[in-house]
Amino acid sequence: METDLALLRRVERQNLRFYEQAGVPRASSAALGFARDLCSDLGLPTVVLHSALQLLDRSAQELGVDEGAIEVFAAACVFVAAKVELEPAAVPSLESVLAKLRSTPHGRVAAKTFQRLELGLLGILEWSAVSATCAHFLPSYARRLPDSGPLCGREGHSFLDHALLVVAEERGRGRLSHPPSQVSATILYLTLAETMPSARAAEAVEQVTGYGLDRDLGGCLEELERATTAWQRIRSKLPKGVSPRSTLNAPEDAGSPGSSVHPLGGATS
Repeated sequence: METDLALLRRVERQNLRFYEQAGVPRASSAALGFARDLCSDLGLPTVVLHSALQLLDRSAQELGVDEGAIEVFAAACVFVAAKVELEPAAVPSLESVLAKLRSTPHGRVAAKTFQRLELGLLGILEWSAVSATCAHFLPSYARRLPDSGPLCGREGHSFLDHALLVVAEERGRGRLSHPPSQVSATILYLTLAETMPSARAAEAVEQVTGYGLDRDLGGCLEELERATTAWQRIRSKLPKGVSPRSTLNAPEDAGSPGSSVHPLGGATS
């Protein structure tokens, strides 16, 4: 049976041309702030924002969207993404989405009109609204680490969510052009490299993601570290267990006799 990660990679390959074009500034840049605020106002998780922006990328490249209607189109993408990503009980009501739209200049849309737009969007997508985004890959990678506690606990969850918001903003503004699986692997490497030698961090990342640092991630590393401010913004929220200020930053041979060092930098007896 296909694993979750294998399924994500397959979906990513199917949509590869959209990721490659997503690094070009486009109409969805104007929709980023609205989509982000809409998800926040409706209490939707970051995975919905990422999926909505990806649906917007895919559909807007097939159908020219008038600048005046981009927020309505973005709202439709958020609504479809919520239906794909969430349990039915967690999906916001159509009326709550329309209520948020009414605060925009072109947002007075009747429910039936919005539903027709939703159907039109699905038609453009050929009824394939499943996405593969950093909000899918990064948590999946983190869970596969031998000791994922610092990245998957409460504080780690907050860090991952912050990282994903930064990535959504950078991609939405056309500053990240690499596929989500590579962006996520690079963020994982940079996070681990804060508390262990870079060679060990690269080895751990390749074991978890299949991507070699020099072989696969060089361009993405350049993008995250130098071409954008993404990594510095992400790094500022590192949880204690993977922070350069942490006591877990000891050399590998430090600590009590017989201790070993976990991939996230902590020693165990």
